[in-house]
Amino acid sequence: MELKKKYKLEKRTNFGLFMRENFEGENTFEEIQSKTGIEKQPLIDIYFNTGAPEPYEFLIIEKAVGKEPGEMMKVCVEKYPVKKRKE
Repeated sequence: MELKKKYKLEKRTNFGLFMRENFEGENTFEEIQSKTGIEKQPLIDIYFNTGAPEPYEFLIIEKAVGKEPGEMMKVCVEKYPVKKRKE
């Protein structure tokens, strides 16, 4: 048995990237889901699909990882600013 040398991680949303870079390890997807009570599919959408966390979801995720209200949101929005679509 050999490990793959070339592989790709599943693509994530900006929020999913932010979580992986800053909080995963002791705060796994499953732990965030369990602590926050956010259903699996909405959390999958937030991490991997086109979803973005609602403000109340951001607040409860902050609480789950031990951050003050608004602390994570500020850093995440500064790092990954919301871009408006061209109309």
